[in-house]
Amino acid sequence: MASIHAVIVTIHLVSASFVYYRQLGSGISLLATGIAAGQLTSMIVISIGAAKLGFLESYRMARVGSILACIPLLTPFVWLGIPFGIWALRLLRDPEIRGAFPDCPALNERHGSRS
Repeated sequence: MASIHAVIVTIHLVSASFVYYRQLGSGISLLATGIAAGQLTSMIVISIGAAKLGFLESYRMARVGSILACIPLLTPFVWLGIPFGIWALRLLRDPEIRGAFPDCPALNERHGSRS
């Protein structure tokens, strides 16, 4: 889903840049281009974070992608991005899943278990 939205935002960025340079810019087209650039950047980070979560490669990147997915204007489809972002954050809190990441040990190992 994020890749579909990234393609749409990229098309918007390219077309807005052509309009901007043709008309020598206007406040509205410049603002829309800036918003689209921010959305594209966040979509790339969300996609990378989702891949890192799926392959259990980087806990921090998975967490950043999950948090960005919860922000309404940055998600590809607001009604899907927010629930999946919350679900991913809940998964990342599980000590078993957290321990599966190479860069984030389980909670018991981090704080030192006394049992």
